[in-house]
Amino acid sequence: ATVTPTGKSQTIDGMKCDEYAFTMSMDMSQIGGAQMPPEAAAMMKDVKMVMKGSIWVTRDAPGASEYVAYQKAVSAADLANAAMGASGLNMPGMDKMMKAMQGVNGLQVLTEMDMTVEGTGQMVEVMRQMGAMRITTKVVSVKTDAINDDVFKVPDGYQIIK
Repeated sequence: ATVTPTGKSQTIDGMKCDEYAFTMSMDMSQIGGAQMPPEAAAMMKDVKMVMKGSIWVTRDAPGASEYVAYQKAVSAADLANAAMGASGLNMPGMDKMMKAMQGVNGLQVLTEMDMTVEGTGQMVEVMRQMGAMRITTKVVSVKTDAINDDVFKVPDGYQIIK
């Protein structure tokens, strides 16, 4: 995974944004972790998902500095990997992407990502028939209102069942 500033800037919805280019690849046979049956892992052998795109980031949005502080705290505490580990899901390369994102200081306003499949075998051919995928996400509003403490209250009757 890599994230690199391109030096390009543009204004999106009145916010000055800087562009970062990113690339990431994942070995699909390692994604499911313990939950993936061995037969499925074998079918995904030599299948690699490649993601490339751009992230437009602003430091001018309301709450941008708080968002950056939050992202740094999540990264320092390795919370993303802890959450994935607790769920049993394995996302190889996600830790590298999180580390690469540490250099992005601002709020992501627009992300455009192209996903393709590389490798050999029957599963690659099936996935290629779907064609390349493009995912675009855009922030349409940011609110910095205080969040009511009731949102974080554990509901009455909540039980942990093991």
